[in-house]
Amino acid sequence: LMKFIMLVNGYDQQTMSFVAPVLITEWGVDRSVISYYVLSASMVGMAIGSIGLGWLGDRIGRRKSYIVCIAFLFIGSLLSAYSNNVVEIVTWRLVTGIGLGGVTPLCATLVSEWTPRHVRSVAVACAVVAVPLGGMLGAMVAQWIIPAYGWRMIFFIGAALPLFFFVVAWFLLPESPRFLAQHPAGR
Repeated sequence: LMKFIMLVNGYDQQTMSFVAPVLITEWGVDRSVISYYVLSASMVGMAIGSIGLGWLGDRIGRRKSYIVCIAFLFIGSLLSAYSNNVVEIVTWRLVTGIGLGGVTPLCATLVSEWTPRHVRSVAVACAVVAVPLGGMLGAMVAQWIIPAYGWRMIFFIGAALPLFFFVVAWFLLPESPRFLAQHPAGR
């Protein structure tokens, strides 16, 4: 489950690089505007998410916080698909970035807490390596999707995948054993 969600994370991290050339042409904006503002919004969101959602995970549980991250990915990607200008896409990429920032550290924490010590580092590495693989898969999908269906479909896919995994995680993702040990009332 974690590996698949990390693949989605990698896909969502790279979506702007897939659609930026089309937006530059379609919206008639300078490349530097897309590069600076839109890509920076994702990075700022990632910083907020990695700190804020990690903190939230310590308070309400890693499972709940991880599911919140997935919800941010869904909402940010879905609303990015409906963007009509730079301000809107900056806003929604910031939201997406918050989810992106929280997913990786929470994934590493959950995987490490559920994995036996002798294979822990390998298990975490296998989950995290899915991020660049997701970006690579996204690039292959984008080559086909954008010419056939337009740039918005990239974000619709980027919303559908987190929505699917939101539902799966809601039912199948267990809470961190360390969190449960520290918060026995939260079981």
